[in-house]
Amino acid sequence: MTTKNKLTGFGIKSVVFLILFLIVIGQVPAPETPCSPCPDCNPPMVCPSVCGNNVCQLGETCFSCPNDCSCTCGNNICESGENCGTCLGDCLCPSGEYCSSGSCVTMDANKPNVSIQPQISTPDINETLDLYVRISTINEIGGLQFKLLFNSSVIEVISVDKGPFFSDALEPPGNTINNTVGEVKWAYGLTNPKNGTGDAVKITVKTKSLGASMLDLQGTSQVPNILTDANGIPMTSEVTIIDGFIKVDCSEGDFDKDGTVDILDFFQFCTAWTDDGNPNNLPVNCHGDIDRDNDVDILDFFQFCAAWIG
Repeated sequence: MTTKNKLTGFGIKSVVFLILFLIVIGQVPAPETPCSPCPDCNPPMVCPSVCGNNVCQLGETCFSCPNDCSCTCGNNICESGENCGTCLGDCLCPSGEYCSSGSCVTMDANKPNVSIQPQISTPDINETLDLYVRISTINEIGGLQFKLLFNSSVIEVISVDKGPFFSDALEPPGNTINNTVGEVKWAYGLTNPKNGTGDAVKITVKTKSLGASMLDLQGTSQVPNILTDANGIPMTSEVTIIDGFIKVDCSEGDFDKDGTVDILDFFQFCTAWTDDGNPNNLPVNCHGDIDRDNDVDILDFFQFCAAWIG
C-alpha cells in the first residue's frame, strides 16, 4: 500500500511539474535586462544566470562560467602562475606532447611511458570512478613502484587493484593509501616479465567536494623512474610520466550527460525535487540543486527551464 502511494505521488508531481514547465516556457516572456530578483515574491522570481555578463550570478561557478566567476585551477583558463604541472586541466599539452617540469615537451615514442588514464576526468560530486595507471613499453619490464599525489579535499581513494596488464603480478607488503595527506604508494612485481601496452593498476576514487585535483604520478626513492627491468632492477633510462587531472562540478541541467538538456533530464529533476527543502534528500550527485543552496526548489526549476530553453 505504501509503495503504491509513493508511486502515485511521484506520478502526480511529475505531471504537475511538466504542466508548470509548459506554462513557464509558453507564457513567461524572456526577462528584460537588467532584471530584479524577488525571492520573497509569490511565486519567487529569479534572474536567469547569463554567462559572460561579468557578474557571478546564482547558479554560476568558475567551472561553468569562468569569465564571470573567478577561481584558480579548474576554470578552463591557463592563468598566470599556472602551468601543465600545477593545473593540467587548464593548461593541457597539445597532442603528441606531455608535461615535464611544468612545460610541454614532445613525446619520444621509443621511450617507455607511464600515464594516468583517463588523463582528464570531469565527474559530479559524490561520484565513484576508476582511474588506471597505463604502461607502454617496447622493452620487457619486471614491475613498477609509484606514488600518486592528489588533492584530498576534492577526492579520496577507495581502493587500488591490479589491472589486466598486471593480472599475474605479486603485491609486496608496504603498499599504502593515505587520504589525509592525499598520497598513494604502491608496487607490483610481475612473475613473468612482459612488454606492450596495458592498464597495470586500477585506482578507484570517489569525489568529495567541488574543486580540482592534479593526479601527480611520481617515482619513489627506490624506483625513481617507476618501472623495473626484466630482472627487477630499477630502470635507469628515462621513462615518460604523464599525469592526470580531475575537475569536480555539478551538472548544469544536463544530468544524464548526453550533451543536451531534455525531457530525460527533466524526469531526473522531478525525482530530485524536495517539498521540505531537506538537503539530506538530495541525490548524491547533487542533481537538481542548480543554484547550490542545498535544496531543490522553484528557483532551481526556473534555472532548469532556462537551461532547457537556451
